[in-house]
Amino acid sequence: MAKKAAVGGIFTAGNDQYHGVMSLREHGAVAHANAYANVLLREGKVATEEEAVSIANYEVQRLRWHAEGFQGNRVARNDLRNKAAPGGAGTRPATV
Repeated sequence: MAKKAAVGGIFTAGNDQYHGVMSLREHGAVAHANAYANVLLREGKVATEEEAVSIANYEVQRLRWHAEGFQGNRVARNDLRNKAAPGGAGTRPATV
């Protein structure tokens, strides 16, 4: 059951990623960050306007990195897998 929930999260994340990148391309960073900050406030995901703006700024940067092909979470996961593997670092390929 936990695996199904994780897979569902992956599809949700991918879909949200797609819409974020497309919005940046169509409307620009400032407009998307403003709209995203308003969504965070409206949906109760943040407590203050300052928090909404801070998270929206980070989200725009994250979307830009993903649009460029950067996969920081994948690299971090592989680093942790390598560290946990018998023999320590360097035992698993970085692209697994």
